[in-house]
Amino acid sequence: MAKSVDALDLGSSAARRGGSSPSIRTSLCQQQNARSSLNLGLLEVIFNSISAAEGSLTVKLAAEDYKHQVNAEIKKYARKIRIPGFRPGNTAIIWKRYGSTIAKEAVEKILNQTLEDYIKVHQLNLLTQAIWNIPKRANQQLLNKKPIEVSISLELVPDFDVQLDKSITVQAYQVAEVDRLDQEDYLKRMRNLYGTVISVEKVEKDSIIHCRPTLQNKDIVIIRASADGLQLLPDLLGRQVGDSLSLSYDLLTKVLHGIDLQVFESVKDQEEPISLTIDMIENIVPAPLDKKFYEHFLDNPSDRPIEELTTYLTNQVRTELQKKLDTVTKNKIQEALVAKFPITLPNKYTEKEQKDISFMLILEKISQNAGIDVAETDLDEALLRATYYQLSQRLGKSPDNKQLLAYFSLLYPPSEKEKSRKRFRLANLTGKVLPYVKANIEVQTKSISSSEAGKLLAKSSHAAQA
Repeated sequence: MAKSVDALDLGSSAARRGGSSPSIRTSLCQQQNARSSLNLGLLEVIFNSISAAEGSLTVKLAAEDYKHQVNAEIKKYARKIRIPGFRPGNTAIIWKRYGSTIAKEAVEKILNQTLEDYIKVHQLNLLTQAIWNIPKRANQQLLNKKPIEVSISLELVPDFDVQLDKSITVQAYQVAEVDRLDQEDYLKRMRNLYGTVISVEKVEKDSIIHCRPTLQNKDIVIIRASADGLQLLPDLLGRQVGDSLSLSYDLLTKVLHGIDLQVFESVKDQEEPISLTIDMIENIVPAPLDKKFYEHFLDNPSDRPIEELTTYLTNQVRTELQKKLDTVTKNKIQEALVAKFPITLPNKYTEKEQKDISFMLILEKISQNAGIDVAETDLDEALLRATYYQLSQRLGKSPDNKQLLAYFSLLYPPSEKEKSRKRFRLANLTGKVLPYVKANIEVQTKSISSSEAGKLLAKSSHAAQA
């Protein structure tokens, strides 16, 4: 049912969701908590509840509701704008030339203040930022100082509660043993990382193949002739510089070593294959097991560096796998919480988006209940750490403070800094809330080997892709 309410009627609960009431039309300026700087006169606000997750707000403005504000804006602009042939402060010419724009800005201020006060008074919890869309036909109505009606769609977060208990069960995994094959594989990757890249004429196993799209002016595509890649494209072996390749979009995504797939969005849904030309073929000569190589990982290699390196590799493999397993555990916690505490969201979101949004809302609710929050200093440190990491990658070394601050200003200008802070706040909040969640639900931890962890991660990856 649509409800007509006074947005600033602090003593009324008539417009809260779930109830109904007759129209209420009172003078907004009589309300003590109204912003006196906006002389709104009589203003009618109608809230229409579409569902628990969606609603709309309609504001009906008579000329008296906005003309005072518009006149004030016109006088302000008339004092600032100088038009040749007209005396300063000529409000008539300002109104004639810029009236609709100025009136629209003034009305937007009224609408934004009305929305802000309505949300505060009636305790609506918005899922996304709501933006007014003033129709074009309103321009002429504003010029003629006629009544206008403007609506806005609202995405709402329904009321819900979260109570954690031991009935919520999640399986977690801990890497106890690291198999020799995994150690050797990690060592191979490190030797390749610090190895030497050489150009070759023909594709061999593990070659890096640089290709250029034949028909599109796009970036270089990099294919790795790995064991998995050769299973999908066995005829890669022996190919030479200048040879052509013809791959479907689906196959290309499976063998790519490095590329932004958005460059191929235009052909994603086409049946025609993508034509590529081999520009360059490279092989990596692994770094030798010498003192220089050991010093990448060991501060002071002893007389038995290979044994020390084995210990280092074991810890690195365990740490790397455990991080991935912790992500799997986090996903299982997400599934369990979303299933336990379902939240109704607007239908426009996909199933995955609904799960992700619900999980974030649940974590926010848990943080409120448990008094967990992220300090401003935590956000500053997170932004600086991200900046330091990215700049170190670009420079190939640790940046000094001057370089760090300059790059920080480039990455996070004032216009984007608040968005970045919100993103980092969410990430930091998740990191703080998850340990609390684990302590208050039933987490059953099982010890596994590195090879078992690899199989489990592969299975989880395939399930996620499906």
